Parts: sequence; structure tokens; C-alpha cells
Amino acid sequence: MDLSLSLRSRHMFEQIFSSFQGLPLPEILVPGTAMPVDPGADIAEDDPTLVPPPWEVAGRAAIEFAQFPIDRVRSHVPLDVDILQTWPGYTFGAIAFITYDRTPVGPYNEIVIAPALVRYRKVLSLWVTSIDVDSEVSYKNGRLNWGLPKEQRSFEYNWHGGGADLTVSSQDGQLLSATCTDSPLREIALPEWMGGLATALRDLTVPLNIEGLAMLTYRKSLYHRTPTRFEGKASPVSFRMNVSAPEDSPYHLVDRRESLLALAFNPFQLNLSAPGYAD
Repeated sequence: MDLSLSLRSRHMFEQIFSSFQGLPLPEILVPGTAMPVDPGADIAEDDPTLVPPPWEVAGRAAIEFAQFPIDRVRSHVPLDVDILQTWPGYTFGAIAFITYDRTPVGPYNEIVIAPALVRYRKVLSLWVTSIDVDSEVSYKNGRLNWGLPKEQRSFEYNWHGGGADLTVSSQDGQLLSATCTDSPLREIALPEWMGGLATALRDLTVPLNIEGLAMLTYRKSLYHRTPTRFEGKASPVSFRMNVSAPEDSPYHLVDRRESLLALAFNPFQLNLSAPGYAD
């Protein structure tokens, strides 16, 4: 990759994360209330379909960044993990629709709901409340390798141009539908405190090369940190989402969000390292 583009991309994301500095209120930490659960406890470690990390995956994705009410997400975050209040009563999160064309276990679709920016010791990460896939082998690997709470669902992802029509279902019926369309950046209204982000996004046509991100998960009775590396090309989009899941489903966190910004990445590449203890 051209060094100048990599430096510009790094500068852009430095501006994005600096948007969280100088907020009207000082940082406030709110503990979660859920008991930690190891998603991989029921997966046999000698399962022949397991492929140990690191993983290199590639595909296309549409991601919406949003604010979520803390009083709604606390019951989905473990009690020994702190939620960062990035705005009075709200935390920062994301919803991601992903189609993997290339993985060590073959292609599959995925939806990720990560409604809270959290801190555990020195690790800062989005907490994944729900991550569903349409592949049994991905389900097993995600749970055992990283401690991701994967479930199996049915997907209908129709990607077209810069947008997509997206549906996620269970055996009992549809859980969520979404439409993603191109959206010029000038039409995206960001809150005043995210002015640095708006400035950074003026250069979305360059490839992005992001290192140093971490994923926090719980496995084998301990919290783990997984280093990741992301590379892709972003363009602004907008979402319309409709939730039809049962009332007790984490999918209803989608209804409680306040959208900030949505981006499509086509294509992207992601490296997931082996997890290590969070310290």
C-alpha cells in the first residue's frame, strides 16, 4: 500500500477517536449488570471443523455507528466490565452486516450488534452482545476460538451497487430487515461534539489501513483481548431498519439506537489474531 495513503488513513482515524475528547461531561463509567458467560463451553476442543487463529477474512460490509441508551444495554454487559458514557445517558456502539467471501472455513453471512463502548482494565473495545451467522462451522469456531456469542440464523443478503437489502430470520420467523443505500456525506447530520469526525471523513475515498484495534471477549473463565487489523475502502451510506424479533431479544437494542453515521466497505480484509489475557 502507498505509504502516503496509509499515513492519511492513520491521521483520519486519529481525528475520529479524538472526537470523544472534550465532551460536555467528564468520562463516566457505568458497570454492566449481566453475569459473564463463556460461549465456547459447549464446543468440543477436538472438533475436526475447528481452525485455530490467526484468521484472515475478506468480503463486504455495511456498518452503522450509533448511540445506545446505557439503561438499555447494561443488562447485556458483564457486571465486571465498565460501559463508557460518551454522551449523557448514552454510549457508543455499532451494528454490522457482513458477507465473508473468503475465510478459513468458507463463505458465510453475519450480523453483529455491539451496543456499548466498554473498558476492562486497560482494554477499550466495543462489547458484542449478539453475533449471528448462517454457518455451523463459523458458529463453533467463533465460540471456542474467541468467546464470541454466535448463534445460527437464516440470512438473505442482496448487495447491489453501494447498497443492500438485508434480512435475518430464525426458525420462528423474521428477526430484522434493513435497507442500505448510498448517502452523500453532506446529507449526514452529526452532533456538534463529533465535529472532528466530520472533518476526518472528507477523505473517505482512500484505502483505510487500521491497526491496534482490540476485541474484548470472555472465554475459559477469563476476559481476553484479540488484536485485529482492518483494511478496506469506505463510502457513506444510510440505513432503514425494522425489528420483528421477540421483545426479549437483543435485536430490540436496534430500536433504541440514535444513528450517527453509516459506512459501507467494499471490499475489506480483516485479520483476527489469537486471543490473549486482557490486562
